[in-house]
Parts: sequence; C-alpha cells; structure tokens
Amino acid sequence: MKEKDFSKIIYDAVSITKKYKFKTIDDRKVKARNENKNFNELQFKNKLRSSIFVEAVAFELYKKYDKDHHLLNVIKIDKEKETRIKGEFMLDIVISKSGSIGPYQYNSQFIWAIESEAQYATSEFIKDFPKLINVKSENYLYLNGLISKNSTSKENDIRRRLGEALIILKKSNISNKDCNFYISFFPYPGKSKGSISETLLNETDIPPRENVNPNEGSISETKLDDRNVGKFAHLGPIETYKYDGSRFELISIYP
Repeated sequence: MKEKDFSKIIYDAVSITKKYKFKTIDDRKVKARNENKNFNELQFKNKLRSSIFVEAVAFELYKKYDKDHHLLNVIKIDKEKETRIKGEFMLDIVISKSGSIGPYQYNSQFIWAIESEAQYATSEFIKDFPKLINVKSENYLYLNGLISKNSTSKENDIRRRLGEALIILKKSNISNKDCNFYISFFPYPGKSKGSISETLLNETDIPPRENVNPNEGSISETKLDDRNVGKFAHLGPIETYKYDGSRFELISIYP
C-alpha cells in the first residue's frame, strides 16, 4: 500500500458516512415515548456516524490484505437495525496476521493499530492516543476529527495536535526505525449545535485538485474563495502526517 493513498482511503470513508441515510429514528422515538424514556436523536446519530466512519476505514484498509492470513477486528454496524456488533480487539481497529489452533484463528502480529476520536478536545485525545504506544504494531494510525471554523483555525488545530502527539511519542518506546506512525485529520462526522453548522459534513465538498505536492505544505493554506465550495470546505481535504522520529511530516492530501 502506498502512503499517498492513505488520505484517499479516509476521504472515501468520510464519503460513505456522509451518504448514510438513517432508518430507525422514527421507530426509536415511538419506542422511547411508549416506554416513557428520553431519546437523544443527535447523540444517537453522532455515535452511529462515528462508528460507520471507523468501520468504513477498516474495510477500506482490509481490502489490501489476504483475508486467509489476516484478521480484521472492528465494531461492525448492522445497517438495518442500526446497532453496533462487537468485534473490536483492544483498539478501534486492528488488522493482524493470523495464527491458528485447529479451526480457531487468533491475532498473532499486529499490522495496523488504529484509534479514532472525532472530538478534538485534548481531554479526549489523551484518553485514546496513548493506547497506541502501549501495543506493538508494524503501522500505527490515529484518526483525528476536526471542527475548525476556518482555514487558519484548522492549521492551528493541526499544529497543536501534532505538538501534543510529539510530546507523548518522544517519551515512548515508539521508533520510526521499526514501524510507521501516522496521524490523519478528517471532518468531524457528527452534527453539532451552536456555532458549528448542523450540516458541517455536507458542506465539506471541494473540487478535486490535481498533482498536489505535499512538500508545498497543507492544502489549508490554499485560497478556496474562487472555487465552488461549501461553508466548511476547508475541512474537506484529508491531511495525513508521518512521524520521522523527531517531527511529523505531511505526506498526503486528498483531494
């Protein structure tokens, strides 16, 4: 798998999440009313969207591996019942080489260790990110959600998060010599009341750019005013960074 493809894989997962149509909202409202319970529609949708996004990333990555010799561990979604099906192993996503004892398979060696947190807050980041440094894997990926209001705040949010990640990584045993460590930034897949539009995810579309050179810096620095874009178009491009042992380097942007 080529590193330049990582951002597209995550972009495709965002697109899958964006297109999802909820099926059970009305039934859940009726059931809650009949049982004299509260049903938080916004919370339900956001939790399910986040799970659909993680599942989509897992499926896209797993396509690259021989399923007879590799295992995928992730919470799956029953799209008809809109319920989560347990399937995770230690982290949000684990792709591993498989071993077997008789007819039973087990995770023998991690190929991908992945954590995802749609909420940007540092308090949430420090709950999930350190999980990665406590497992051994060939590749690590942290998926970081953004709700930045404009390009400048997006740049600041990314810079701050990479700085926090560096603090943790430099105090860990993670070395870029025997593994690859990535952080990708994606638009928060839920809806939010208040200052952020409830249609955030549907307003991140931008026309594709051709021949983007990651060495030129973040796409967030590109002026989008003259393009046919949504209100949150600055969040549309997926940016992926790789740890080189001392800092994070931008390696791919899509689109």
